[in-house]
Amino acid sequence: MQHPTRIPDRLGDTPNILDLFLTSNPSAYAVTLSSPMDSSNHNLISVSCPISPIPPQHPAKRRCLWRFASALRGGGHEEVLC
Repeated sequence: MQHPTRIPDRLGDTPNILDLFLTSNPSAYAVTLSSPMDSSNHNLISVSCPISPIPPQHPAKRRCLWRFASALRGGGHEEVLC
């Protein structure tokens, strides 16, 4: 956090950064501070990371399993599963 997240609620108090968001890549996140909710003396912190799904490298291929008959019994093959 780079801005105070705690709002002083007593005379003599000063704004403080009490709420932390730790990351090794701060540029990947967008942090938004909003007004406190109800009677809280802490700003509402919203953190978002815009990510998108990684497309598959190769489209899925249809695969078939085959059961082959013995060459001694006439050869041939029989489809088991597609």
